[in-house]
Amino acid sequence: MSRYIGTKINRLTLVELIGKGGMGEVYRAVHDVLERDFAVKILKKEIHKDPSAVKRFEREARAASRLAHPNIVYLSDFGMLSSGELYIVMEYLKGFSLRQILRKHARLPVNRACTYLAQAAEALDFAHRMGVIHRDLKSENVMIVDQGGREVVKLLDFGLAKLLTSEVKRVSVTGEGEIFGTPEAMAPEQISGERITSKVDIYALGILAYELLVGHPPFTGSIVKVLLDHKRTVPKPPSFFRHDIPKGLERLVMKALEKDPDKRFDTAGEMAGICWQMAEPRNSGSFYADNPTVPASGDMQERIGSSEGKQVRSADSGEMAALQWREALWQLTDLLVQRGIRDRRISEILRLINEKEEELESVSLEYRSVLNEYHDFERGIRERESRIVHALISLTSVYNVRRLAFDEPEEIEDLEFQIATLRTSLDRVDSERISKENEYDSRILQLSLQLDDIDDQMEEGYQELDELVEYARREFSSSPILREMYAKVDRLRNVLQHAR
Repeated sequence: MSRYIGTKINRLTLVELIGKGGMGEVYRAVHDVLERDFAVKILKKEIHKDPSAVKRFEREARAASRLAHPNIVYLSDFGMLSSGELYIVMEYLKGFSLRQILRKHARLPVNRACTYLAQAAEALDFAHRMGVIHRDLKSENVMIVDQGGREVVKLLDFGLAKLLTSEVKRVSVTGEGEIFGTPEAMAPEQISGERITSKVDIYALGILAYELLVGHPPFTGSIVKVLLDHKRTVPKPPSFFRHDIPKGLERLVMKALEKDPDKRFDTAGEMAGICWQMAEPRNSGSFYADNPTVPASGDMQERIGSSEGKQVRSADSGEMAALQWREALWQLTDLLVQRGIRDRRISEILRLINEKEEELESVSLEYRSVLNEYHDFERGIRERESRIVHALISLTSVYNVRRLAFDEPEEIEDLEFQIATLRTSLDRVDSERISKENEYDSRILQLSLQLDDIDDQMEEGYQELDELVEYARREFSSSPILREMYAKVDRLRNVLQHAR
């Protein structure tokens, strides 16, 4: 049990450890009078040892407390424990981080990703106008909470990231093997130690958008490789991994990821406006449910809604229209069969569609499993690499001191041998990473193409089914319910054609 459990902070009592991160630990606390939960973050001990860090903490916490915005977690108090650790008190959120959601769903439907991104961009825009920069926006710092049945984005740790370093001058490994400013989301100017502006948050929002749409950040690999890629490498466009990305959304992502800050969006508000346009319809299911689905009913609800493939691959309003058109077409076919139509080709197509839906679900499950396996591998090898890098830094420091002090040659040689061994281990880890990444990239691309091929076959089947039921319109559309269903199919077909 953590030693902070039971600690009193004014009228708050810490009762439960609910999270750990690069900055410290987060606890659930109960207010003794209000009987209401709050979240208390206790920062790393290293911070309070530096007087300048304490001053920055107070300055940044005071600035963050002024950020009264529906998409920013409210910071209500801050201070220092009697034992010296710094703390901040925030509203207590019940929900999921985007990292948790991605762990479960691999990648998000386009409209849902855009809904989240739009809210995050609005929060950033507000903060930037208040003169506050986040500096460490990432999926772990974005919470999705349920407020009155509506999913609401909440950004955490606003402006507090720079407490981990005296100045944003260099990337260094800490005792826990982490580096300041999550390497996968660091803008090139952060890495170079240049002046920090709101454009670093816009770059990070581009990284977040890429991760939500593709399932992984644009750059992965060793810490050094990732940092160099941010500075030198143009990322593969999201459509390389996923073929239902609207071109306008891909342009937004790639513009946010420009190496030159001046080529990115001027404000996060611009990105919010574009994302809201892409997000329609805004409320198509929820990730609070075990099975997020599109609106459907009856057997089609079970067939489409439970399809993992549709959870992974449902896209914008055009994709929603396609799903609804398929549902209506299936229901119309059921009605025609009930009224005596016995077309062998229709039966064959229905059987084919059922088979493809089962295949789609199976491949989608495998796709998500491989992605999760890849993320687990990345996390494990990053931990190994960080431990080696930290040991290498420590030994090199000792070696330099001993060498300058003219210590015994045997001790110097022993240190040199240990350093060389660590460097060899680091090279071995990097080689393992490259080999595994190539293997995973190949499997993920193969499964993605397989998903597209299955979906194309299903689309062909539904198109042929649409043509076949048209032949029965004159003979079987006399009843009101059939006329209504034909009208619904016509309407959805028109919406779909317009969306395409």
